[in-house]
Amino acid sequence: MVTTARATLVKQGYKQAEVGVIPEEWEVKLIEEIAAIGSGTTPPRDSAERYYENGTIYWVKTMDLTNSGIYATEESVTKAALDETSLRIYPVGTVLVAMYGGFNQIGRTGLLKVPAAVNQAITAIQVYPKLVISEYLLNFLNHRVNYWKTAASSSRKDPNITSNDIKKFPLILPSVKEQQAIATALSDVDALLTSLDQLIAKKRAIKQATMQQLLTGKMRLPGFDGQGSAKLGDFFDLSPSKVRLNDNDTVTFLGMEDVSENGNILNQTVMSFSSVKKGLTFFERDDVLVAKITPCFENGKGACLEP
Repeated sequence: MVTTARATLVKQGYKQAEVGVIPEEWEVKLIEEIAAIGSGTTPPRDSAERYYENGTIYWVKTMDLTNSGIYATEESVTKAALDETSLRIYPVGTVLVAMYGGFNQIGRTGLLKVPAAVNQAITAIQVYPKLVISEYLLNFLNHRVNYWKTAASSSRKDPNITSNDIKKFPLILPSVKEQQAIATALSDVDALLTSLDQLIAKKRAIKQATMQQLLTGKMRLPGFDGQGSAKLGDFFDLSPSKVRLNDNDTVTFLGMEDVSENGNILNQTVMSFSSVKKGLTFFERDDVLVAKITPCFENGKGACLEP
């Protein structure tokens, strides 16, 4: 009965696999079945002159992994490092996965866009192109990044994963043609997001420049001839008179210490009107508050009260 009940939940054209419900024509394979696995090392730092200085070979560390393409690295190594240690150069299209370095690093990925060597904290995955598209594997690993964090925290005292964990990772595989289509679609989304980020950055720069021009009077808005200057009192009612309240009415009291330097209200005290009606400034919702003690425009003490 249990098997029958589960079967009825699977939509036609799909099947129940060990990783969940997937299309009938898709497969599930371990990474070790679709790729060759390798790693690297860190050449001795005490031989920096021989192994690092004037190096021309890209050398990937976990901090170089950005879950996307790798076109350059922070450090490079020399040919001597390649000849005299267990380093090897991996080709373009190799997918990289960070095995340790803390939870912020575990499972981070990269895709080599240039030939490079890697350190011992990274597993290099060279896919068999007849079975897997590198870009598809990269996106799938990024999608399942929490899998690594779970494996690292549940199986070991120090959070890390091993090359064996990566070999046994279950990968959902459509046909190579569909993998390519998926990778292309996701790449198009990435390009759109990058374009939007650049547009937002450009708009922010324009706003900053416009603020500089408008707030210093270098640029004037239509209808203003620029003659004379204005004071705050020309635009606002400063320290308005108190409304009529009874002594027993409750009001909100704010001290200068209750206002943050970025314009937020940190604290407020509710008390009777009779205790604050003398010698204090009255305010209402939607008013702008500015500190009067100490240079108010230097200490940043000000806030706009919500309407």
